[in-house]
Amino acid sequence: ITGFVGYTQELTKDIDVDYAFSYEMLDYLREVGGLGYLNETYREDNYYGKIMFKWQPGDQHRIALGPEISHNELGLQSPNLNNEDPYTAVLGDMDSWSTNLYSLVGEWQWTINDKWTTFLGGRLDDHTYTEQMLSPRMAIVHTPDEKNTYKLMWSRSVRMSYEEAMRANDRDPDGKSHNTPPEKLDSVELRYERQHTKNLDLAASVFYHYNFEVISYSGGSDAVIGNQKEWGIELESSYHTDKTRLTISHGYTKLIDFELKDPCTSTFITAEPYGYGNDLAQWSNHITKLAVQQKLDDKWTLDGSLRIYWGFPGMRDFDNYSHDTATGNSALLYDSGWKKTYRGNYYLNLGLRYQPSEDLTIGVFGYYLLGAFDRDLNKRNTGYTGYRDHAPAISVSVTYKF
Repeated sequence: ITGFVGYTQELTKDIDVDYAFSYEMLDYLREVGGLGYLNETYREDNYYGKIMFKWQPGDQHRIALGPEISHNELGLQSPNLNNEDPYTAVLGDMDSWSTNLYSLVGEWQWTINDKWTTFLGGRLDDHTYTEQMLSPRMAIVHTPDEKNTYKLMWSRSVRMSYEEAMRANDRDPDGKSHNTPPEKLDSVELRYERQHTKNLDLAASVFYHYNFEVISYSGGSDAVIGNQKEWGIELESSYHTDKTRLTISHGYTKLIDFELKDPCTSTFITAEPYGYGNDLAQWSNHITKLAVQQKLDDKWTLDGSLRIYWGFPGMRDFDNYSHDTATGNSALLYDSGWKKTYRGNYYLNLGLRYQPSEDLTIGVFGYYLLGAFDRDLNKRNTGYTGYRDHAPAISVSVTYKF
């Protein structure tokens, strides 16, 4: 369940303030392989608030700055199983507990002239169970004419581990409190955009992740285990009219290097450190995305999206490594003839929105719909050799602006 309310206040002709508050409840139940018992059951409540000051002191400058606060209540009892105490695989039996995340977010946009614009921004986060996290970013945009735009962007993204892992580290048996180091990603991207015609936009991007201090959520570790380097390219085309918008893109990602901090550490991210291939195990090298929006009339709109993950050669490399190093009964887990894991994943979503007035929108959305015909089209790879199928799902939304 999610609820959101936002409000914009105009203090002066140059200063606006955005206020936002949201609530989200997640009820999670996990049953093991149809065996009839739950190995995880809990509820989480999240409360989020934001105040953002937006100031435009002149034609050349725009400044945004404000705090965000997120409060999480965890280890709550599921409303569906009142006789089941909260339990997770990481923490075991859970009492209720909470965390807070305090953030400061800001950005400065400087329009130097008609052809050059710069952006400087970032965020500072302080969480209950981790060190302070600084995520700066900057960009420079060049528009030599009305049709062409060039963007050069640099960023450092800092992301904390998940709540249960950080609490487990904080409750270490040695009696000490341990902050969990966050994940850090340094990247640079060059993007070219062209308004080819009135209805057709084209774009191309190339990126380089040159310093990715990655957390492994597998292999018994929830800490930073190594440094990952990769590069990629994406091509995009968008066709739009008054009633139709069609966007298609294709991206390619290639692992350059993965260096383990400790050679004895295990990871499911890639088999490259072990001498098997040079691809990511859980990520498709080639990804195609298609998004369509069609206005049927002045009140009805149809939305659709299709994502195709074309294949997983890195998963095949990891399985070959696992098979070659398995011993005893463990070797039975690996079957060289089992190839479905390496095949593509195909996710189709469709939505229908009805807007009876300017302020009210009602929508019905379907997710992973191809699974109704072949459930393996909805697969998502897990660990090694195996995968799980996403179930087709439906949601209803009501949005009202006042």
